[in-house]
Amino acid sequence: MANTVERNSEFIKKLIRTNNSIKNSTLRTTRKFLQLQQNILEKLTNIYENLTTIKNTAHIFLDDGKQKIIEECKPYDKVQLAVCGYNSSGKTSFVHELLECGKFLPTGTGAISARIVKFTYASNDQACIVLYRSIIDGVEIKRSKIDLSSCFIEYSSTKKANVKALKEKVKEHLLRPIDCDEHSDEFEKWAAFFVEIRLPSPILELGLELYDTPGFLASDAPVLRNNLLALIKAMRPSLLFLYDNPTVSDDTRKCFEQFKLTLSHHFRGTGIFFLNTKADVTTIRNDHEEDDEDETTLLEKERLKRFNLLLKVNEMSSDLSNEMRTSLENCDCFDIFSVQQPTDPMEIIMKNNTINRIISFAAKHDLKSIKQVSEIILTVIDAFFDFVLITNRRSQNEWDKLRDEAFQWGKSFFQEYRLKIDYIVNEINRRLPQRFRERRDNIEKRAVINCERGRWWQRNAAVRLAVEPFIVADICANDDVLDFKPPGDRNTPISSWDPNYCHKKFLELIVENEIFKPVFTEVLCSTNNDTSLVINQQLLSVCSTKNELLNAAYREILKYTNDMGVFLRHRNVMNVVDKFVSSFVFLPFYTVISIPLHASMYLYDKIKGRNPGETWRRGEIENEKEYIREFLQDFENKLSTRSEEIRNSIGECINKGENEFVDKINCYHKLVLKTIAHRQKAYELACTLAPQFARIECQLVANLDLSEHNGDSPDIKQEVIGEGGLFLVHPCSWGSNERLVAKELRDSIVHRNIDYMEAHFHRTVTRLNINHIAPLRYLYEKPDEPNKLFILLPHYETDLHRYLLDHIHEVSLDKAIQISLDIARIITQMHSQGLVHRDIKVSNILLDTNQQVLLADFGTCKHGVENSTFIGTPPFPPELTTNSSSSSSFSIDHQCSYEGSAFDVYSLGVLMYMVSPKPIYDRPNPISQAHINALDQIPETYRQLISRCLNVNPKDRPTAKEVVAQLELITEQVANSKPCLICLDELRFARCLPCRHKTMCRKCLLQAQQATHNPKCIICNEIFTNAEEDTNANTYMPT
Repeated sequence: MANTVERNSEFIKKLIRTNNSIKNSTLRTTRKFLQLQQNILEKLTNIYENLTTIKNTAHIFLDDGKQKIIEECKPYDKVQLAVCGYNSSGKTSFVHELLECGKFLPTGTGAISARIVKFTYASNDQACIVLYRSIIDGVEIKRSKIDLSSCFIEYSSTKKANVKALKEKVKEHLLRPIDCDEHSDEFEKWAAFFVEIRLPSPILELGLELYDTPGFLASDAPVLRNNLLALIKAMRPSLLFLYDNPTVSDDTRKCFEQFKLTLSHHFRGTGIFFLNTKADVTTIRNDHEEDDEDETTLLEKERLKRFNLLLKVNEMSSDLSNEMRTSLENCDCFDIFSVQQPTDPMEIIMKNNTINRIISFAAKHDLKSIKQVSEIILTVIDAFFDFVLITNRRSQNEWDKLRDEAFQWGKSFFQEYRLKIDYIVNEINRRLPQRFRERRDNIEKRAVINCERGRWWQRNAAVRLAVEPFIVADICANDDVLDFKPPGDRNTPISSWDPNYCHKKFLELIVENEIFKPVFTEVLCSTNNDTSLVINQQLLSVCSTKNELLNAAYREILKYTNDMGVFLRHRNVMNVVDKFVSSFVFLPFYTVISIPLHASMYLYDKIKGRNPGETWRRGEIENEKEYIREFLQDFENKLSTRSEEIRNSIGECINKGENEFVDKINCYHKLVLKTIAHRQKAYELACTLAPQFARIECQLVANLDLSEHNGDSPDIKQEVIGEGGLFLVHPCSWGSNERLVAKELRDSIVHRNIDYMEAHFHRTVTRLNINHIAPLRYLYEKPDEPNKLFILLPHYETDLHRYLLDHIHEVSLDKAIQISLDIARIITQMHSQGLVHRDIKVSNILLDTNQQVLLADFGTCKHGVENSTFIGTPPFPPELTTNSSSSSSFSIDHQCSYEGSAFDVYSLGVLMYMVSPKPIYDRPNPISQAHINALDQIPETYRQLISRCLNVNPKDRPTAKEVVAQLELITEQVANSKPCLICLDELRFARCLPCRHKTMCRKCLLQAQQATHNPKCIICNEIFTNAEEDTNANTYMPT
């Protein structure tokens, strides 16, 4: 394998080096964020306490849990990888191949060792063995170091160790003690020791630390589980789970199941790579001997075949994401391996590719804690900018409007879920028994096997899973949990627990994870996704998601429905299910499924007439296996008998939730009007801190984008292909994205933070998924220039300004209206989110290869409709030109209070004028009514809309939403109009008077009137003395 590691060394070294750079950069940014949090906490706390609705909407401070996660994030500088699997899976052979130090580890049939071994790098003369009393304390045992340097005297030149001597020294510390029962205290004490072997291994030198862990089943000593759990908690390694049989043996399945039980809630946060070993290349060739393909293709076929076999193993594949399950291309956590023919070219290719994938996966997982911290901070930064928005100035009428929007949203929201009640109930009743029947034999088989093993629970460290739910729930509910206690006193030794109680707990865990959770997840996710989509489509144009009253009331409802104690105080399973479903109804996006299944088992206790609080009597059911079967049968019989109760309970909860929602909206509306002065102070302070938050946001996102590209930097050319007042634009590529551009601020000293603020707003708008936005793709900061930000976007060939210069004579009425409508829709959605653009102009609108328009350049964007500064290009709205020069091509930071949304509507009017069909492209400043009247190829309604948008009084301008509605109406009228009977090109808008036939376009009408004093109608041949415009597509004959 020497050639394999050598071939991969540069890739691995670069990957780990970049990982460390990303970690260090993120930690520096995190420290800045914590300092900024402390700063805002000191300045804002007193004001913040008086803003109840804002606290419910914008959580700008970290809670204790998230604060602890950030403070405790101290990632290692080496990638951590733990090798796991059943004892016959080929772990030792894999470790030997990876380390390239010879076959020095003890081998044999069955369990050879019980200690976890850590392999770290050391030079030849520093090679040694070190013992620790446990993984957690990390303190070396005095005088425990065993020198191994003599085993590597010639290693530098020959790459060969003295394997015989090395093996003798190692086995003393790894081989299990002879004549020592694995369930004895002596064995537990021995196995708890942690062994570190420091070796001059080439792959360890690259920045990898490797752990070899013993496999175990439920019947094995608890110390094996405890050691693994301690390793995961202390080191957070990626797990490399090896298995030999591609169809996965029963022992491997049981071993993996025990891993999941042992790791408990840590399992979800642990990266697991599945490695199918013993993929013999000779067998692969024989299986594909009829295929005339190269060896790389044959390996991919074999990988795909074995991957599909893994997907059939529910115990293992259920932990793959839905995206990973769709195809092997999307799965980065599976591969095949072999050590049987080390010189075979196909095996060398296999090893090379596999090692790359394993290290890439481990490196990606290695950044998980850093990514978690980044996401926490980015969420708080989003909340901070929400805080800036909602503290902005609003009038009494605007607050009344927000209240009415919240009422309308709530009415549609609750009604939509009422329509789904029957579906939820019917689907749950249909799917639960079906899934239970599918899995029952398997569940019974596993429970009986545990029964046959005897008192397995006395040895199973994972049995704490059976009691933790009660303790946690009791704390949450602050009340008795179904009057249920573990058998006897909570301190009763596990050895004294009643067998039937423990079988019951085992069944609960299985049924919860394999029956209830999947069914509820499927039904409720499906319902919620469909309902949320409908609600969002109905109300997107009506209600802002930044509606403070709505968000505050909504969160209060969630506090009620998410109270775990509410669930647990109900006395039978159907009430629990009812409460669970109804609570889920109030969640707009699926977050957590956690069914307290011990409550559902309570139903079984009631059916049998037992008191769940009493200790199970051993003689009550003579045979434990019969008890298991009877339990499952009775449980199945009662799964779908309470449909009406579920339906009624859901309806009652929805009605109660809606009433509380309305009450909260009214309460918060009154409260918010009393806090206007506090809001102004909060807004002024927040605005001064916004650039610092934007800088931290961009630095974190840039690190995340760099990690997405495995540390490879983008290729940014020196060539300048575009420039504006503040930015230069360079051609760029990054990985597979070859057609990008990179925006760079001209002078970051003079215009400090402008690039970070633009990137913040561009990222905000991009995440709204609005059509016809030029999306922000990536952010990048040069490592040697940490304050130099590049904003990466897709490359577009031209902008609307250059297009109109060359093609204004080709622009049709249809195209002009569509361009205006596309941009107006963007602005409408931005305004609904409390964002204003403030520089809508033809040079900021890009065109793709299909001549679709895309709005770009968000450097002038702001939160809130009230603004006091502006940066942009004339013509400016009249309200801004009083104290600034309208002739200037670029204005910056002029102080003037104005409404940003009205500014945008004025710019829409300018855009509508500029894209209108005309002989010559021009941009008068200002645009007068005479200019508008001269547009003779557009309908009067379009001209009137331009005039309204350009109204001198901003309060008399339409809203962006009204502009969209009017443009959609004009679009429909134009689409249904018939062509002029004279030119057969333009649409008919002129109705002759007095005959009232609609026959001509405006252009032909003017030509007819100029050609003669007595023009005649082309239909009736009567002289018409005048004409009027009629844009109604349904009226062509006289009316």
